[in-house]
Amino acid sequence: MQQAQDGFTFDALLLLGDLVYEVGDPERVDEAVLEPFAPLVDEGVNLVPVLGNHDVVSDGQDEILRLLGESHNYYVEYVGSLRIIVLDSNEVDDDQTAWLRQVLGQSPPGVRWTIAAMHHPAYSAGEHGSDLEVREAWSPLFAEFDVPLVLAGHDHDYQRSDEIAGVTYVVSGGGAKLRATGSEDFTAVSESVLHFLDVAVYDDRLEVRAIGQDGELVDQFTIR
Repeated sequence: MQQAQDGFTFDALLLLGDLVYEVGDPERVDEAVLEPFAPLVDEGVNLVPVLGNHDVVSDGQDEILRLLGESHNYYVEYVGSLRIIVLDSNEVDDDQTAWLRQVLGQSPPGVRWTIAAMHHPAYSAGEHGSDLEVREAWSPLFAEFDVPLVLAGHDHDYQRSDEIAGVTYVVSGGGAKLRATGSEDFTAVSESVLHFLDVAVYDDRLEVRAIGQDGELVDQFTIR
């Protein structure tokens, strides 16, 4: 990731869940997150953590979030003109869904883009597959409020969907031990590859690149 910055500094580092693999032990936050990402964090990069299913195994998720600078399991983060809605897909309940609708109905000044981030993907052709509870509860809201990009983890691979009701869904779980992936009728790109996702935000577009561990492009696309 440092090499890929190419003279620029990342503004934020969005971590798509399973922050402390495998049983969510808060005592391992330094070892699992802060130390590996220290070269970026020390530059002032803002950590934006998402809770995954492994983070809640030992009921230590609140402490994990606290140590990473957050106080709630779902929240809004602003990075320049980008609004990131962070959701907790471990708890797809009426309260969180009502909160999501309320937030999506707001138009904060200076925000030109809104994306959503969670752990369990609404659309996936990987080993875990699509989370239908997430899809049924939240995907209609993403479409209704014109959210152009939704990011998730959970499956250990890279996937990009075709546009579904105007929304592109990306699975970016390629920082973990890889697993085989597949293809469904909604799949545009699917690869089992170690990678990270680089999202460049402009007034008129989002430029997204999946960059492999060797520095080569796995995928790239633009949302206008």
